[in-house]
Amino acid sequence: MSEEMLVSYCSPTLSGLKTGSLFSCPCDSKKKMSGEISNFNQKLSKKGIRILPVRISGRRALIYVYRPEKLKQDFFDEKVQTILAHKGYDCTNQN
Repeated sequence: MSEEMLVSYCSPTLSGLKTGSLFSCPCDSKKKMSGEISNFNQKLSKKGIRILPVRISGRRALIYVYRPEKLKQDFFDEKVQTILAHKGYDCTNQN
């Protein structure tokens, strides 16, 4: 996963306009991808951004880039809680 891919697919999240972005990228090995993600997280965590591999399968990886604090705020939004409750999620625990 290159910096160019990260910027190309995740610029709204990186700039703070969006809570998170999801994209697929080539993956030669799980170990290499884990190392790349770790390096990015060391740099980006200071800016409130986190990267997680959602799934690594075959020669592809599904990557989630997000802002943890913004995600937390989103889950406290009344409209979001209504949608989640309608879909069967328990929204009573707000810790």
